[in-house]
Amino acid sequence: CCGQMHVNADGTIVAKDDLAYVTRAHKRALEPSRDLTYHAVFSVNDTAVMSGSARLNAVQPLADKAEDAGMDGLLCDYEPSHNYTDAHAQAYSDFLMDLRMELQSRNMTLGMDVAGWGILDKFEIYKNAAHFFTSMSPTYNAQNMTRNRQFVKDLTTAVGPDHVAIGLGSSPEKGFEKNCARMPSYNYTNETLTAFLAFLHDDALVSGVDVWRCDIDDYGKTAQFFIEALQDYRGGSAPPSNPLEAIVATRWHARVAVSVGPTRTRGYALCPAVPTTRTAGSDDVLAGHVRGAPGCSARLNLAEPSGRL
Repeated sequence: CCGQMHVNADGTIVAKDDLAYVTRAHKRALEPSRDLTYHAVFSVNDTAVMSGSARLNAVQPLADKAEDAGMDGLLCDYEPSHNYTDAHAQAYSDFLMDLRMELQSRNMTLGMDVAGWGILDKFEIYKNAAHFFTSMSPTYNAQNMTRNRQFVKDLTTAVGPDHVAIGLGSSPEKGFEKNCARMPSYNYTNETLTAFLAFLHDDALVSGVDVWRCDIDDYGKTAQFFIEALQDYRGGSAPPSNPLEAIVATRWHARVAVSVGPTRTRGYALCPAVPTTRTAGSDDVLAGHVRGAPGCSARLNLAEPSGRL
């Protein structure tokens, strides 16, 4: 996934040639019945962050590419594996802050992936760096729910619950465990998931939850309890009344995360290289079955009549 754009060590950017096409494809597919915002996932070289070349050279080109393609913004997925210092985090925050302001001046928004490791948990440093924050570990996994709750409290305290969506790793339906072999076992059960969603809804007051599919590399079937828990979190077991018109590839392969709010559903889905059109039912959306080919990400908002995120 996430190869839509990349910032090189010298701050120059590499971008896919079909940015405008994939943006139009998703918006055209989803617009008739849903409110859609599209944020392309991009990555950045750690040397570019630490040297300042990303801040100096990449901000305007990234915004230009996003604006020219008709995107609603960008989502930065930066996961450095060394140099876990405050100075590194501050350099990253400075880059994101400049990019946020540039995008905001053009009526676009910026998202940031956060986690419980490395520099990605220095929330106080990042609190003004992005418009919204999406979590990866530790909340993907149900191994330590005490830690998950504390992570959520720390994140929402720093950046505000309205700017937070909490990530959950999905559970496979019985008989489809082999489809999740390339991902860790995220270990959510009906009991742990229901309790955590209740905490997120009633106590943490986050804007929604993100679903990272365990079968991202080999699509199978999401556990029914997982889908039903998300439906209940949305405020009732009934799925959205309108189907999702999704553009998908003839060979489905993508990174997909779908997030579900108490009164709305939103998500991230990649775009197809060779599109065909199909109708995806509401349970497809809730299970994260909005599929495509590698290279882009769509953030969608379902079931909120006003269309607000």
